[in-house]
Amino acid sequence: MEYLYDKGLLAAGQYFVVGVILDQYDSQLPETYLKGVFDNNSIPKLQEAFKSYVGVVIAPPAYPQYNNFTAKVNKYLTLPPFNIRNSLDSIGKMKTVRLSTAYGVHYYYIR
Repeated sequence: MEYLYDKGLLAAGQYFVVGVILDQYDSQLPETYLKGVFDNNSIPKLQEAFKSYVGVVIAPPAYPQYNNFTAKVNKYLTLPPFNIRNSLDSIGKMKTVRLSTAYGVHYYYIR
Protein backbone atom coordinates (compact mmCIF):
# COMPACT_ATOMS: atom_id res chain seq x y z
CA MET A 1 0.00 0.00 0.00
CA GLU A 2 2.80 2.35 0.89
CA TYR A 3 4.58 1.70 -2.41
CA LEU A 4 1.43 2.37 -4.45
CA TYR A 5 0.82 5.52 -2.46
CA ASP A 6 4.41 6.75 -2.94
CA LYS A 7 4.17 6.16 -6.70
CA GLY A 8 0.94 8.20 -6.83
CA LEU A 9 -1.12 5.31 -8.17
CA LEU A 10 -3.85 5.71 -5.56
CA ALA A 11 -4.24 9.48 -5.81
CA ALA A 12 -6.67 9.60 -8.76
CA GLY A 13 -8.81 6.71 -7.53
CA GLN A 14 -8.07 4.60 -10.61
CA TYR A 15 -6.44 1.78 -8.63
CA PHE A 16 -7.36 -0.12 -5.52
CA VAL A 17 -6.01 -3.16 -3.68
CA VAL A 18 -8.07 -6.25 -2.88
CA GLY A 19 -6.90 -8.24 0.11
CA VAL A 20 -8.23 -11.78 0.52
CA ILE A 21 -8.17 -13.04 4.09
CA LEU A 22 -8.35 -16.84 4.29
CA ASP A 23 -9.28 -16.96 7.97
CA GLN A 24 -12.90 -16.78 9.01
CA TYR A 25 -14.06 -13.31 10.09
CA ASP A 26 -14.21 -12.87 13.85
CA SER A 27 -16.91 -10.32 14.65
CA GLN A 28 -15.56 -10.04 18.20
CA LEU A 29 -12.16 -8.81 16.93
CA PRO A 30 -12.77 -6.68 13.81
CA GLU A 31 -9.66 -4.59 14.52
CA THR A 32 -7.49 -7.63 13.74
CA TYR A 33 -7.77 -7.04 10.02
CA LEU A 34 -6.37 -3.50 10.00
CA LYS A 35 -4.39 -3.59 13.22
CA GLY A 36 -1.90 -0.76 13.37
CA VAL A 37 -3.24 1.10 10.35
CA PHE A 38 -5.62 3.44 12.14
CA ASP A 39 -4.16 3.72 15.64
CA ASN A 40 -2.48 6.83 17.05
CA ASN A 41 1.04 5.66 16.11
CA SER A 42 0.33 4.93 12.45
CA ILE A 43 1.82 6.78 9.52
CA PRO A 44 -0.66 9.30 8.01
CA LYS A 45 0.14 8.30 4.42
CA LEU A 46 -0.78 4.67 5.24
CA GLN A 47 -4.12 5.83 6.57
CA GLU A 48 -4.64 7.67 3.30
CA ALA A 49 -3.46 4.68 1.24
CA PHE A 50 -5.87 2.29 2.96
CA LYS A 51 -8.80 4.32 1.64
CA SER A 52 -8.05 2.36 -1.56
CA TYR A 53 -8.15 -1.05 0.12
CA VAL A 54 -10.97 -3.59 -0.08
CA GLY A 55 -10.77 -6.60 2.23
CA VAL A 56 -12.59 -9.82 1.36
CA VAL A 57 -13.25 -12.00 4.37
CA ILE A 58 -15.13 -15.28 4.72
CA ALA A 59 -18.42 -14.66 6.55
CA PRO A 60 -19.12 -16.75 9.63
CA PRO A 61 -21.36 -19.75 8.93
CA ALA A 62 -24.77 -19.99 10.56
CA TYR A 63 -24.53 -23.77 11.04
CA PRO A 64 -22.85 -24.57 14.41
CA GLN A 65 -21.07 -27.72 13.14
CA TYR A 66 -19.87 -26.14 9.89
CA ASN A 67 -16.18 -26.77 10.62
CA ASN A 68 -16.78 -30.51 11.03
CA PHE A 69 -18.85 -30.55 7.85
CA THR A 70 -16.17 -28.65 5.90
CA ALA A 71 -13.43 -31.02 7.11
CA LYS A 72 -15.49 -34.03 5.98
CA VAL A 73 -16.25 -32.55 2.57
CA ASN A 74 -12.59 -31.60 2.06
CA LYS A 75 -11.56 -35.17 2.93
CA TYR A 76 -14.10 -36.72 0.55
CA LEU A 77 -13.05 -34.39 -2.26
CA THR A 78 -9.60 -36.04 -2.26
CA LEU A 79 -11.15 -39.50 -2.77
CA PRO A 80 -12.50 -41.08 -5.99
CA PRO A 81 -14.44 -40.12 -8.04
CA PHE A 82 -13.40 -36.51 -7.29
CA ASN A 83 -9.62 -36.85 -6.66
CA ILE A 84 -9.28 -33.09 -6.12
CA ARG A 85 -6.02 -32.04 -4.47
CA ASN A 86 -6.43 -29.34 -1.84
CA SER A 87 -3.75 -26.75 -2.62
CA LEU A 88 -4.39 -25.08 0.75
CA ASP A 89 -3.27 -28.18 2.71
CA SER A 90 0.31 -26.94 2.75
CA ILE A 91 -0.72 -23.91 4.84
CA GLY A 92 -3.18 -25.81 7.04
CA LYS A 93 -6.34 -24.42 5.43
CA MET A 94 -9.40 -26.07 3.98
CA LYS A 95 -11.23 -25.19 0.79
CA THR A 96 -14.43 -23.22 1.17
CA VAL A 97 -17.34 -25.57 0.56
CA ARG A 98 -19.88 -24.42 -1.99
CA LEU A 99 -23.41 -25.77 -2.07
CA SER A 100 -22.82 -27.67 -5.34
CA THR A 101 -19.73 -29.34 -3.86
CA ALA A 102 -21.59 -30.35 -0.74
CA TYR A 103 -24.39 -31.83 -2.85
CA GLY A 104 -21.89 -33.87 -4.92
CA VAL A 105 -20.22 -35.28 -1.83
CA HIS A 106 -23.62 -36.06 -0.31
CA TYR A 107 -24.75 -37.80 -3.50
CA TYR A 108 -21.66 -40.05 -3.78
CA TYR A 109 -20.80 -40.81 -0.16
CA ILE A 110 -23.64 -40.14 2.22
CA ARG A 111 -26.55 -41.52 0.19
